[in-house]
Amino acid sequence: MDKLLEAVDQAAISAHLGRRVDKEDKAAVKKGKELDKAKDALIEALTKKVAALATLAADDESKKAALTASYKALTSWVDTSEAKHAKAVTAHEKAFGRFGSALAAWNKHIGNEDKPGKDLFEERARLYEGLGWTTWAAKETKSLYYRYPKSYPPF
Repeated sequence: MDKLLEAVDQAAISAHLGRRVDKEDKAAVKKGKELDKAKDALIEALTKKVAALATLAADDESKKAALTASYKALTSWVDTSEAKHAKAVTAHEKAFGRFGSALAAWNKHIGNEDKPGKDLFEERARLYEGLGWTTWAAKETKSLYYRYPKSYPPF
């Protein structure tokens, strides 16, 4: 991922985002679309890097500095309070033991989904456990049986 981050011309993307493109200049429009694609790739790479470093930081304290640097780089490109970036925020906050902030971001992520999957609610139960809210974790786990039954009763 670091090679991808190095390959992207971040200064050119920043310059492109800071000005309007003349719609009649086809070369400028084409260049703008390329830079938009590069920005999307950069954001995706940073998001995946944050998630990977958060997983590594759970076992290795020395990775937390790199995690913080990657998260700050991500926040310079996107508004991390948006629901679509909640996975990266949750991973970052969990790595530093801030389960309340991680839960808030995760709830925003669940609320943004059209049909949230079982794994999202399982992760929320784990966040409740991280906060020490065992009753809420048990309630969340129990609710999974109703939301996602293994089979339906015959009629």
